[in-house]
Amino acid sequence: MYSFFIVAVVHTIIVGLGIAVNLRSLVCLLQPVINKTYTLLLRCLATVDSLVLAFFFLCFCLPFISRDFAMEVHNQYLHILLAINSTCLGVTMYLLVCLSIEKYYNQRTVATVYKRSLLIYLGFAVGFTVCFNFPKFLELNSKQFWEADE
Repeated sequence: MYSFFIVAVVHTIIVGLGIAVNLRSLVCLLQPVINKTYTLLLRCLATVDSLVLAFFFLCFCLPFISRDFAMEVHNQYLHILLAINSTCLGVTMYLLVCLSIEKYYNQRTVATVYKRSLLIYLGFAVGFTVCFNFPKFLELNSKQFWEADE
């Protein structure tokens, strides 16, 4: 009962609040600003963070809430969900590094819009993490955590 309350209730509330805050920040970031590259990187970060939270919910919270989901869908696709979640976490880390680099260079130079630099940042972040996590997508199956009660 304790694990159900912590995982199913508390984590679901935290995931819901996290997604709501990310959506709110996306709405705030849609306003016109001076430094568009930095703002676009922040938008990408909020989107990827929402994806991380959604896949966390699918991997860890929803199986506690729904036994049918746990037995039918979760056991078959857990390895894919974990690989996508790991890839999104890696993209989040590299987007934070890109944000730091962009902030450093904008303090040293005039803030201008570099679409090419944005593509380089995103290409590096997404490309490296997909290549790094590619073996996780090739796993054939995952351990079944939700056995049928006898």
